[in-house]
Amino acid sequence: MVVYHISKKHRSDTINILANKIINGVEEEMGIIPFTFNSKTNQLFSTAYNSRWTLTLENEKLEGTLYVKGVLYRIIKLSRKK
Repeated sequence: MVVYHISKKHRSDTINILANKIINGVEEEMGIIPFTFNSKTNQLFSTAYNSRWTLTLENEKLEGTLYVKGVLYRIIKLSRKK
């Protein structure tokens, strides 16, 4: 299981997603992924770490893909947990 913490600095075009994996019930940080948000398509996009992340925001869900070296690496489905 992975937990994503999403934050945006005031007056910035960058949205940061901190990815943490859960090991034995404890969050361990994997890294921060900087994204840009396109309000016309409701998409977050990043090319950090030699990869291509595309996430589409719909209501309280983010869905998309992660490509590494041009190969589909992961299909991502995230939902907000309150």
